[in-house]
Amino acid sequence: MKKDILLTIDVGNTAISLGFWEGKNLLAVRELPSFRLTIDKPLTAEEYSEKINKFMEDLGLVEKKLIGIVLSSVVPAVSFVLKEANNLYFSLPLIEVTSTLQLGLKYCIEKPSELGADLIVSSFAAGILYHLPCLIIDFGTATTFSIVSAKRELLGGAIAPGIRIMAKTLWEETAQLPEVALEFPPEVLCKNTVTCMQAGILYGYIGLVEGLINRFKTIFSLEDLTIIATGGHCLLFKDRIPAIHYWDPELILKGLQIIGEMFLMKGASKDYDKGKLY
Repeated sequence: MKKDILLTIDVGNTAISLGFWEGKNLLAVRELPSFRLTIDKPLTAEEYSEKINKFMEDLGLVEKKLIGIVLSSVVPAVSFVLKEANNLYFSLPLIEVTSTLQLGLKYCIEKPSELGADLIVSSFAAGILYHLPCLIIDFGTATTFSIVSAKRELLGGAIAPGIRIMAKTLWEETAQLPEVALEFPPEVLCKNTVTCMQAGILYGYIGLVEGLINRFKTIFSLEDLTIIATGGHCLLFKDRIPAIHYWDPELILKGLQIIGEMFLMKGASKDYDKGKLY
């Protein structure tokens, strides 16, 4: 039986993640380099369409129907080209996440228009999939911390350099320190340059994360705070930060899928309006 496919696209500063969904089933995730990592030039609309079609072919989905695209992007140049690709080659309904999209979130911050789409989607998804209040930690190019209240209010958060940016700065801004792999050494007390750097970068980053978690708990007096980790680097720290309850690297793609159901499928939004879980 031919079933419909929803395409969700999460454009970050480092990578573009494409999720292919059949209902609530995530069939596959494929990645492309984002604009900031493209060595020669960004992909054209035609090239994006060719890559999407090739992914569909490789996944055995060519006989199935794409019903729509849900887009979250923090790189406007890539957003523009992806929307152009849709207009020229797919002509599908496309939903782009912004702070004006009606998702049932209240933004208790100074300028909601400046919010990254990734923060909006992860906050929305956490409110559907997990117990509130919650803290979402997104380990991406930057590491973001977002607090969502029990009333689905985005209260604010913090932004720190991502683990790779922090590590890269260490060896690029020093004369004798080498580039090192982001791997945990056996212990924090090390005996050579490479492992000493790894210990400082990785165990030090854990200290950054744990320190901010503790400060948020103190500020908001939230002892029952659900803490969720997501993002491309989150699994690097899995089981090393006991305060984190859930490790969900696909949280944003899940949120985009739910948004697709809400806005592209008839009647689907009723369940979410009533607060039913995914």
